[in-house]
Amino acid sequence: MDVLIENHGSQPKDYNVFDFTLQDKEGYTYEQTIDCSIEPELDSGTLQPGRKVRGNIVFEIPKGDSGLELIYQPDWFNSGQVIVRLTD
Repeated sequence: MDVLIENHGSQPKDYNVFDFTLQDKEGYTYEQTIDCSIEPELDSGTLQPGRKVRGNIVFEIPKGDSGLELIYQPDWFNSGQVIVRLTD
């Protein structure tokens, strides 16, 4: 999955590949694989205001799985999430 993160705020924001999960229509969640073989990989860092970062994240899911959503939760102490519904 090719992911783009942009900081439209006025403060630096931390990001990490571990902030992303994939969920299917049955509610099962999948973590990204540790060994991403597709370059460039999304890593972690601090994104300054007005900047963006882009990279790949790889998930292993059962063949034919559908109803997938990419969930981005950058702060575990805050309930804010970004949920992107992926097309089949």
